[in-house]
Amino acid sequence: MTVSIAPAAIAGMAAAILLSTGTAARAQEDGNFLVLGLGASLEPVFSGSEEMEVVPEPIIEARYGRFFIGELGLGVDIFASDGPTEFTVGTAIGLGAGRDEGDDPAFRGLGDLDESIELALFAEAEWGLEWTRSSSATDGCSAP
Repeated sequence: MTVSIAPAAIAGMAAAILLSTGTAARAQEDGNFLVLGLGASLEPVFSGSEEMEVVPEPIIEARYGRFFIGELGLGVDIFASDGPTEFTVGTAIGLGAGRDEGDDPAFRGLGDLDESIELALFAEAEWGLEWTRSSSATDGCSAP
């Protein structure tokens, strides 16, 4: 596998991380939020390729009730449970990347593939320890 990353690409990824974390705005109390940012990813030129490239990507994530937009596309949670273990099942629709015949010699004669609509069905579980904190303080004074 060959990976060549120019110093400018590394600096760009670091700047993208700073931008994405610096522009996040969330309102978590009711579960609704909006995140806007700019990022970069290191990924194969095409699925299965050993050649890697740095790709700039906008970061857009939002949630309103059970509806969301994010990495999977536009989606909805069909079922969600609360509690110590959170379990969610949902569906989403997104855009799949295409492929150019000229991307790699292995594609010669296969033709180009256009972008496509992708449908997703997902299930996720989240669990963890609940941390509690208690403390007591005194001002060092006592009444006679």
